[in-house]
Amino acid sequence: MFSNTNKMKPIIILTVILLVQVRLAYSQNLLLNPGFETALVSTEWKKASLTGGDGNVSFINGENVNYGNQACQLTCTLSNANFGAFGLKSHDYATQSKVFTAKMMVKTDAEGLQNNLGFKIQIVGTITGGDKKYFASQEFKLTEEYQEFTYTKDASSLGFDFKQVRVMLQCAGYKGNYFFDDAVLDDGTTEEEITIVPAAINPITKISTTDKIVAFTFDDGPHSTLSLQLAELFNQYNGKATFFNVGDKLMGNEEIVTELLKQGHEIGNHSMSHARVPDLEDDAAIYNEIMDMQNLYASTFDYHFKLFRAPFLDYGQLRNNDTVTPEEDYRVGGVLESNQLIPINAKVYSGDSGADANALAVLTKIHDGIVPGAIILCHERSHTLEALRSLMPTLVQEGYRFVTVSDLLRYEEGWDRIAATHEKIIIEGANYISNSNSELILHRHSDAIYNNSTQENLFNSLKARSSSGILVKFKTSSPQINARFRIREGNVSSSTFGVFQNNALSIEQTYPYNTNDEIIIPITSHYSNEEVEYMISLPLWTDASFIGLELETDYELVQLDVENKPVYVAYGNSITHGRGQNGTYETYPFIVSRQFDWTLYNLAVGGGKTSQKMAEMIRDDFGEIDVLTVLIGFNDFNGEGVSPEIYQNRLINFLSTVREKHTDTRIFCITMTHTTVTVSEKSGATPELFRNVMKNVVSERNANGDTQLYLIEGDKITSEQALNDAVHLNIEGAADFAEQLFLQMKAVIDNDATAIDSSGKEVLSVFPNPCSGKVHLRNVKVGSLIHLHDVNGYQLKTIMADKSNMDITISELTSGYLFVSYSTEKGWMTEKVLKI
Repeated sequence: MFSNTNKMKPIIILTVILLVQVRLAYSQNLLLNPGFETALVSTEWKKASLTGGDGNVSFINGENVNYGNQACQLTCTLSNANFGAFGLKSHDYATQSKVFTAKMMVKTDAEGLQNNLGFKIQIVGTITGGDKKYFASQEFKLTEEYQEFTYTKDASSLGFDFKQVRVMLQCAGYKGNYFFDDAVLDDGTTEEEITIVPAAINPITKISTTDKIVAFTFDDGPHSTLSLQLAELFNQYNGKATFFNVGDKLMGNEEIVTELLKQGHEIGNHSMSHARVPDLEDDAAIYNEIMDMQNLYASTFDYHFKLFRAPFLDYGQLRNNDTVTPEEDYRVGGVLESNQLIPINAKVYSGDSGADANALAVLTKIHDGIVPGAIILCHERSHTLEALRSLMPTLVQEGYRFVTVSDLLRYEEGWDRIAATHEKIIIEGANYISNSNSELILHRHSDAIYNNSTQENLFNSLKARSSSGILVKFKTSSPQINARFRIREGNVSSSTFGVFQNNALSIEQTYPYNTNDEIIIPITSHYSNEEVEYMISLPLWTDASFIGLELETDYELVQLDVENKPVYVAYGNSITHGRGQNGTYETYPFIVSRQFDWTLYNLAVGGGKTSQKMAEMIRDDFGEIDVLTVLIGFNDFNGEGVSPEIYQNRLINFLSTVREKHTDTRIFCITMTHTTVTVSEKSGATPELFRNVMKNVVSERNANGDTQLYLIEGDKITSEQALNDAVHLNIEGAADFAEQLFLQMKAVIDNDATAIDSSGKEVLSVFPNPCSGKVHLRNVKVGSLIHLHDVNGYQLKTIMADKSNMDITISELTSGYLFVSYSTEKGWMTEKVLKI
């Protein structure tokens, strides 16, 4: 933990190329294997036994169609009904396309012709998160002459972003020989011919302010030692700096850059090679000198520059005594404008880059030139570090504070930036928090879970990497606030944030999905001149990182009261994740957690089945859990279509694994809620069979001593009116469901189902509670009388205990509260039971 209904117009920062013109050139061939000369001696092709088939692959000298002098012979030695029993697969190729074309020349021989040999072309695309999507052509029949076969798959309408693609050749389970030549895999992407539209720019040197706030900048890094030494110096004085780095100096210094970003310092683009950019040979060279650096840090650190400083401060403008001449060059400005990069110069030049520079001269030049709002230009030099170690205490005594260039620019606009890691900001609902580039990555599950396949997890990692149930809390009296988030690459969905002021929902705002968009939520206080407690709920279906806050200048955060509240973990599928609701604040786990005043961790994943990996994560990665709800099974039943027996084993294993550590956690197992699906098309099973599985598992574990496990029958507290489709709750349905859960869970918690005598010794255990069939009594004194009566005092049953562990059947009784009374040496004691 970091010390942890008005509609408002959103602010979205987008990167849009406006001024760089491009001309499409040609399609890109990922794979071009004219003669299979290197088919099996490189990584381009591999033998693939797809469904247990077998065979061999070899080269054939002298065979060719259009190129080379070799072809590839693939011989299938097994014949079976499985298509693709044996084949070849290519290497994975990086791509950003969504339209793929595979083509190749293929034939067979006389024996193959007699056996009616056929094959399919399969294209395999790896999407964000690691899952694979498979697309296959029709079956092609072969002749004894080479023919060109082509398969094109346009996957642009599916909504996936593909990272890699490969092609597979599947044999149809026939015996015989296949001959392949001239294989091509084309991803349809195009190269760009770059033409820059020039633009005049005005590099920034300072802001207009009388406040003693300045930005120190350091050029030409990263340096193997000086970068972090300079950063540490600024950290000592609660300051931050901006480092203008060169791309060619990154190799070997990646960890240094990572640490700079983690500490909250800023990095700017100082070009790829520190060339004098306007003098490069053509538009493409100028564009690439700037944008290759941009792309390098984006791909290595997921960091996107906002600032650019030209090497030698040469932007190509005003090169001739500040007069406009034909020699002036505005192409650098064109690239910066089109990519929303801010040009940065300086008000104060330290003079530390010259051969005769020394610490005293640098110190004097900075101190003599510094003014409020100034940007100071330094380089990563040892004498610069020495000078600043002497100068910084003096500047602090004079009232100066040190911020990044971006923070300085925002200060001029009336905003003070607050880091996401500020001790007075509290994060709830994220058990896995990491600092990346001064942004907080807030995740509900471990990286190990996200790196698993869907088959291992029994849920989709992309859907899991979303923010349901995660909250950002803070307190301030600032009249205006900007809350800053970034939508990270992942599950493609719009993002709805909810903003609460003093526990009342004040803003519901939805943003479209755009990877790496920075979203700024503007918030106006509803309480003039008062300290307000704010809570922001993150989106249900997207991965949103927290960048920080902006308060009006002269305002600050106030310490929130931090309570040690009970921990509530909600596990389930899309019903628990929030399908059918707009935001976290409308989901049933959120509503239940607020009614109880618990800290919520919503671990549910849409489409998820009962997952052993999830159970292991809950066991291993969570400390104390007070309450766990388990609503899982619909996708086992209808999506995957497994048998009730498999579901039973999964559920038993899940509960047993969680109980290995969380022995005292109250676990509420909720049977499948109402659904209009009456039978699984895959297994023929009914929902009731799966509900009975959960009932039986809970009952058996109760009988074996798991007294903190309770059953709630979800179908009895939901109805078709609560649904917005065959299974998912609508907004009103989720609220009603939450209310019913709250009542049943509260009855258990208030009652605690366990009687303790004055000595602290447990004398009776009554469970499950709530209950529908039998009440199990444990630790009963043999010979004692047990009375069962209703809320009106009417006695329903009287039993004499003939053993210490016994059952009372209540299935025939009316739903409502019942009371179990029993005699002890100290008199009568009563326990309340909810009959459902």
